Amino acid sequence: MALSNMDAFRDIPDSVFRNDGLWRQWYDQEAPEMAKVPDYEDRLSKFERMCVVKTFREDRTLVAAADYIGDALGQRFVESVPLSMERAWSESHKKCPLICLLSPGSDPTKLIEDLAKKKKIKTLGVSMGQGQEVIARKYMATATVEGQWVLLQNTHLGLGYLTEVEQFLSKAEDLHEDFRLWVTAEPHPQFPIGLLQMGIKVTNEAPVGMKAGLRASYQWVNQDMLDAVSRQEWRQLLFVMCFLHSVVQERRKFGPIGWNVPYEFNASDLSACTQFLQNHLLEMDAKKAPQPTWETVRYMISVIQYGGRITDDFDQLLMDTYAEKYFHQGVLQPNFELYRDERSGFSYRVPDSTENRVLQGSH
Repeated sequence: MALSNMDAFRDIPDSVFRNDGLWRQWYDQEAPEMAKVPDYEDRLSKFERMCVVKTFREDRTLVAAADYIGDALGQRFVESVPLSMERAWSESHKKCPLICLLSPGSDPTKLIEDLAKKKKIKTLGVSMGQGQEVIARKYMATATVEGQWVLLQNTHLGLGYLTEVEQFLSKAEDLHEDFRLWVTAEPHPQFPIGLLQMGIKVTNEAPVGMKAGLRASYQWVNQDMLDAVSRQEWRQLLFVMCFLHSVVQERRKFGPIGWNVPYEFNASDLSACTQFLQNHLLEMDAKKAPQPTWETVRYMISVIQYGGRITDDFDQLLMDTYAEKYFHQGVLQPNFELYRDERSGFSYRVPDSTENRVLQGSH
């Protein structure tokens, strides 16, 4: 009834009463925001469509709101931006720690280590817990003098030491200009407020949606990585691997329907699989093999790498099925279609290119 107060919907109670069957059919749609609205389809703006969805299917409101914002302001306002550790680092200084807030499915450790390699700076890392404060103090003393980075991981398990770190940074005078302190922690009410105010806060939440997930998975790929293996299969399999990782992460939002057990698949799983694929293809190249050994590829990805986290038999069966679906000789065909949405016609295809910008633009 509240919706009928808008001029565009004054007669909506009568419409629902007259066409109960059509409205029921629209209501039962999996994605009603994309379906035709009974009696109103030809005269609805994006905003008005969002209002209808909010009224009848509140669970789809965010999707409809994203459509409205994308139409009114542009798609860049609704698409997630992959985290750039280099940008965060460039805004920091020796007395400004970088605090990474952890969330399920995201681990910034690999991004930090890759950035350190790129900048050719040594990183001293320690996972906090009982008795690890001694090692952390030693690393801090060394890094502040020699201009290295310190990575304190899982500091929510050692909050007492963080108060000491806060006092150290606020009082220290002769710190090396290249020194940086990286801190990873789960949100905790007893995290030192002073340290939060001193530092740059970074969160790398798992992306929502396949498109955002694929963009995040492929973000760390650069041209040097693509050129690491000369065989064409490497670029195609790398894209397929990123696609599989995005699917695996996206299923978590469906709860027990996605995975019986909520696993924290993250970038380390993708990195390990990518390293295996690279080594396998280099070995192929050395032996002049005509094609990858698909049984080995599937086993290493589904049973060894991702399967190392899986504890449920049905979840393992699901992972094996994904490996069968995405890793076979067919994916090496030009423009192989990984998935097609029959409603919109949108599809994900394996790009046939050696240029990183083309591969990143394909999703």
